[in-house]
Amino acid sequence: MAESMSSSRIGNQCARAIVKPSMKPDRTSVHGTTVGVRILIAVASGVWLIAAGCGADTTSVDTKVAADADSEEQITTSPTSTLASTTTASTTTTADPSEELVVCSGTELPLSALQDLEPLEARPEIEEVVNEFLESDEGDFRPQAGWQVVTISDSEVYVIVLQTEQQVLEDAEARDLEVSFDQGFGDGIDDSIQFSAQSVKLSDETWRWVGSVSGEDCELEVVPPDVNRVKWVLDPSFPAPTADSTTLNLLATERECASGQPMDDRLLPPTVVEDDEAVLITMTATPPSGDAFTCPYNPAQLVAITLASPLGDRELLDGSTTAGRISDYVGQAFDLS
Repeated sequence: MAESMSSSRIGNQCARAIVKPSMKPDRTSVHGTTVGVRILIAVASGVWLIAAGCGADTTSVDTKVAADADSEEQITTSPTSTLASTTTASTTTTADPSEELVVCSGTELPLSALQDLEPLEARPEIEEVVNEFLESDEGDFRPQAGWQVVTISDSEVYVIVLQTEQQVLEDAEARDLEVSFDQGFGDGIDDSIQFSAQSVKLSDETWRWVGSVSGEDCELEVVPPDVNRVKWVLDPSFPAPTADSTTLNLLATERECASGQPMDDRLLPPTVVEDDEAVLITMTATPPSGDAFTCPYNPAQLVAITLASPLGDRELLDGSTTAGRISDYVGQAFDLS
């Protein structure tokens, strides 16, 4: 992507950026840029540059684990550590754009795959599998036309369609279906983009339907190299942080399949960056040993972070890097008027 999607601040404050893609999105103004302005972990030419402070105050991190999300037992697995003010990595090599991986609604794909969409009708072997699902009771609630094929590999495709909420409502009315945007399918805004996808994989020389998702325009989260992604939320068993809070109690959960194994000391020290406007927290974990894993719910791990100064009115933000939303790249392939 020739166009850089970034925003910088003047003076000694940190530059904040999202992914600098290797291909140009459909729109020059990327939907995810507002969030990206608060991201401090950037991918430049496929090589990670981690800004863990940029002159911000250092932050102490205490990591504790629980055997599962409901366990009250807490075991200290590492002492309090102080993050270095800055950590950088060399950017002397240029990665192949096809190696830039993103996750869309749980499916991992190369960002470059979004350059070459095909109408479903052009892939009759895939169309047969997709239509079989669309004719089912569950498939009846999915769009019946307009599907495009994203080729992930020779043995895996992602079949997608984008609609506006108004188009979803009109389609549902025409087919006498009820659609509610209050159940995780949308936010009730007529011009927001709705996303549906089907995963189809080649197995034993036969294309097979694997799964389907639907919801709002999916955010493309960049897959960091050699580590698993970790999401975090405020631990509801503790009082909500206030302006005077200097400690944040979080629950961290590994996002990749790990056969339900706890992270324990696989959870790497969180990257915490504080400035006057926000506290950005990014977590990753070393992948577990092995080659194949099942995907039950992974257990939550307790993490206590001590801030360098009271939280005040600053936002708490996940520092995971995003590359915008899928509509930024493939929107022109669909009628979203």
